[in-house]
Amino acid sequence: MIIYYYMNIDYLQILIYSLLPTTFGTLFTLYISERVKGSVKNNFDTRLEKLKNSHNIEMSKFQAEINSLKARENFKFTKLHERRFEIFGLTYKLINEVLSELHRYINPIKFFEKDKNFIDNDNSLQRNFLSKHSEFITYYNNNRLYFDSDTKRIIDNYLKDVNEAYDLYNEQHFYRQMGERPDGEMMRKAVQAFKNIELKITPIKENIEIRFSEILEK
Repeated sequence: MIIYYYMNIDYLQILIYSLLPTTFGTLFTLYISERVKGSVKNNFDTRLEKLKNSHNIEMSKFQAEINSLKARENFKFTKLHERRFEIFGLTYKLINEVLSELHRYINPIKFFEKDKNFIDNDNSLQRNFLSKHSEFITYYNNNRLYFDSDTKRIIDNYLKDVNEAYDLYNEQHFYRQMGERPDGEMMRKAVQAFKNIELKITPIKENIEIRFSEILEK
């Protein structure tokens, strides 16, 4: 019985000793595996964080560039709007002054000083109109790029009708300067020229006012 007991102990020890390397090997493998996993995760987290930081920096730069572009565009728009406001204001002033001088020149009822006759007075009114009209034409042509197509079309129509009214009246004025008496057709044209101020020119001027207001309110 004693011998059998010792033999059982020997078998148990042998079994334990045979299992120890396997157990330690498995534990060691698990340990190494976890260390590797931890190292890989830490490395990945570090690289991810760097990438996020880099991305944030790039996004910040991009946003700064966008803001800078917006600021420059807003500045350009503000300056353009200010310049347009100035040009529209002076253009409208010249339009009114031209119309006022035309009205004086082609008005059938005229008042003039005693030392002037009808022809001299008409010559003076004609010069005033032509001077103001030339001033407006020069200013408008030099600043046409600030007007859109619709506005230019309206102003061009205004100028066309102003020129037409001037020509209708000026025919009889030219004959008077030559010492000739205008006929009935010339006088009819002169009267029609004055009527066209209210019938054609004034409505166009009102359309210009509306157009200017629409543009400046944007």
